[in-house]
Amino acid sequence: MGWGHQFQSTVARVSSRLAGLVSDRVTLDGNKIKGGLPLQVTIECTALYATGLFLAAVIAFPCPWRARLVGFVVGVVGVAAINIVRIAGLVLISIWNAKWFDFAHIVLMQGFLISCVAPLWLAWAMIVPKWFSRRRPG
Repeated sequence: MGWGHQFQSTVARVSSRLAGLVSDRVTLDGNKIKGGLPLQVTIECTALYATGLFLAAVIAFPCPWRARLVGFVVGVVGVAAINIVRIAGLVLISIWNAKWFDFAHIVLMQGFLISCVAPLWLAWAMIVPKWFSRRRPG
């Protein structure tokens, strides 16, 4: 079992626990979440691409490297948290109204991910680099 499968299983486990706070129908088997429709968390579901895009934008932004390190942490943790909420939402949609799942999966939740990750980067770019670019008196 490689890192990809373990990562997928971790994303599935955390997402299923979050969804399980709302519905008692949620069960987990490896990287498969069951409750409504059976959902399999694949590598594409882990938001690695969105995280990579966030980190590339942090690297490209003109700021001190210490600010970039903060950006790496903000990006990895922030995008992961957004993605967990996204997957938990899809699980709940599959339970409550399965006929909307495909639309939610392909259109709504992709838009949700983008509409959350972009402002996260903008917030980092507007706030954190200023902390590290101030000159200390002396």
